Amino acid sequence: MSTSPSPALRAAIAAHRFGLGEASIDAAVRGDARDWLAAQIGPAEAQRPAGGAPLADAATGLRRMAEFVQQRRRRRENTSMAAMASDDTRSTEQSFVEHFRALVQADLRARLSTAATTARPFAERLALFWCNHFTVSMAKASARGLVGAYEREAIRPHIAGRFEDLLRAAVMHPGMLRYLDNEQSAGPNSQLVTRR
Repeated sequence: MSTSPSPALRAAIAAHRFGLGEASIDAAVRGDARDWLAAQIGPAEAQRPAGGAPLADAATGLRRMAEFVQQRRRRRENTSMAAMASDDTRSTEQSFVEHFRALVQADLRARLSTAATTARPFAERLALFWCNHFTVSMAKASARGLVGAYEREAIRPHIAGRFEDLLRAAVMHPGMLRYLDNEQSAGPNSQLVTRR
């Protein structure tokens, strides 16, 4: 004959299965594990910037990319290749990483800080799930600087709403468009192809 699990065991199961682990157990134990879980349904909390400075939005990420491209173009135009090589020993990739370092670190700190301090770990788990499902990775150079904004603007506000709204926000966000190279995409009958 099986017995019903104790409230503490149900809380531990809920915290690990639906929350973010041990840190969630105390909150789940205080009441019924089901009520604790149901109370978390809704949009994800806004991410908290670690240093207090506001987090970059998609427009800022796009602007940073344009700045980097312009800097590299000006450098190539104003200096010869030999002078450029002797002047700057960093590779283009290293310069690129350094250009986005502060923005990317702020995004990562905000994500970790929010996950570590949230009172709604189930909502955080859903946000992480949908970010993984509709992936935009900063491993792709053209999406660098847009990943954090993508999560904050397209995923987090829609995790508890209609799937159609989440899908629309995800696929129309500049981060996803850049990640999928849509700014370079053109159909066979598009004006761009016709002009070429």
